[in-house]
Formats: sequence, structure tokens, C-alpha cells
Amino acid sequence: MNKIKYILGLWLLILSGCKENEYNTDTKIADIQNDIHKSFFDKTYSDKAEFYTKMEKAISENIRMGDLIIQAAKNTTIDKIDPSQFKECVFFEVWNIKNPQSASYDLAAKRCQTLFTLEYNKDIKYYDPSFVMANFKDLKTAENILAEKAIKEELSKSFDSTDIKSYKFIDGKYQILNNGKYIYIIQTFKAKDAILGDYTQNAHVVLTNKGNVARIDLN
Repeated sequence: MNKIKYILGLWLLILSGCKENEYNTDTKIADIQNDIHKSFFDKTYSDKAEFYTKMEKAISENIRMGDLIIQAAKNTTIDKIDPSQFKECVFFEVWNIKNPQSASYDLAAKRCQTLFTLEYNKDIKYYDPSFVMANFKDLKTAENILAEKAIKEELSKSFDSTDIKSYKFIDGKYQILNNGKYIYIIQTFKAKDAILGDYTQNAHVVLTNKGNVARIDLN
């Protein structure tokens, strides 16, 4: 019963939001992304971040019994759905929806409702990529401050003669992998080497959803 209440409460949070954020029918996915950005940008990861704290509070205050998810649960009973996984799925979808400026904010929850009621998806695990995604300065240029930090640390190793202060971002790309577990980021940058002079290079950085460096390659 607690799982049912939690999931329904989470759904209602996405549908009705909390008073402080004032989510309503005009709220878009981009608005949720902006809230997450404010909570996580240039900050240390914490599952107690302000945005999550507000979310948990909203869940506890807005729990209602209903059949929003039960109606779709033809192959899976609602009590078998892991509520924490449902939450991870919602925020995974928040960062995968195209045209977030025009997409309704409840679309992420609707997608997860469908995914969690399909029998063949029962073994799939989701991860919330919000921390890494919130640390992009701009999703269009894909400049990410966590990736930049990892690159500078790599360049500062003793065998490299690059002037770290000369680092300048040019362009980038990103891709969310393994249902949010990893975020693959490519950063093209310029820098100055004490021996070779100015150069341009690509950095391939794979971060976990908590912002830890899983792999980094410079070429």
C-alpha cells in the first residue's frame, strides 16, 4: 500500500506540482529542467538537494488515492512497481524529451507509466541523470562544467605541458546512455602547450549519473 501511495503521489506531483514551484497546465518540461539546473549547477551532488527536498515534501503532502496508473496496469500490478525506480524513470525522461519548451510537463510521468506497465520492461533499470545534465552551461552547445573539470585534471598531469589557464571551450555533444546510468560528453577545446603552442583537441568524457568520471580520452 505504501508503494501505491508513493507512486500515485509522485504522479500527482508531476501533474500538479508543488506550491513553491507553481507547476500548472502552463508548465513545460523546460521549466522542470530549469528548476533542476538551479538546484545542481556548480554544486556537489546530494540526494538532499533543494529540488529533491521539495519533491519529497510535495509527495508526502499531496498523496491521493486514485487509478491514474492502475488503469494502464494491464500486465503488471501496481504494487510490483518499485517507487524509487519510477522516480528515476521520470527524471530520465525529463532529459530525453524533445522540444522541452513546448512539451507538457506531465509527459515524462506518462511515458514512465507506459514503460512500467509493459511486461517486457520489468527488468530494465533507470537512473536519474539530472546532476550531470544540470551542469551543462547550455544544452545546445553541450558545454559541461563537470567534463571541463575532468579535462583540466587530465591536462594537469605531470607529463602534459599544457597551460591549463589557456583552456577554451569551442563546441560539444552529449548522449545519455544505459537509461541514464552514464552520460557521454564530447568537448572540443583550444589550449596552449609550452612546446607545441596553440592546439585544438577533442575530449571524450564518460560520467556516471552522479558525476564521477568513468572514462576520459583526449585525441
